[in-house]
Amino acid sequence: MPITSTKEDLLPDIKYEIEPPANFAPSQAMEMAPPADSLAAKVSSTGGSITLIGAFGCSLVLHYIISGSGIDLTLQLRTPVGSKTLGHAVLNAQHPTITLGGSISSFKAQVKLSFDVHKLNLSAEATICVPFLGCKRGHVQVHI
Repeated sequence: MPITSTKEDLLPDIKYEIEPPANFAPSQAMEMAPPADSLAAKVSSTGGSITLIGAFGCSLVLHYIISGSGIDLTLQLRTPVGSKTLGHAVLNAQHPTITLGGSISSFKAQVKLSFDVHKLNLSAEATICVPFLGCKRGHVQVHI
């Protein structure tokens, strides 16, 4: 599914951590990557990170570790004003879906995650919202 944009607030149940000033204008979009000297950039493992969506100068990143007990997920919202972990979950046959979300400053995000244990597919529907600019939503499906 392609990324879509809207001016309406697609996440009305999540409140912004700090309401933005009336003249709020986010900086130009920027990509964030782990520093070259970080452990994540040097070591291969049974996990990784997926940038689910990038919009309005921020990105929604899903970190995952695959194990015999399921897939361990951590959701992080990275913005020009800082980063914040929005949630953590383990998806498996008994608990295959979850919705994680939250806000930092004038950015808010939510992800609906679903893990098909039999097909080994992870699906994520991600939404990012910023006041005055609207929201962007996208969907990704990853075969593990």
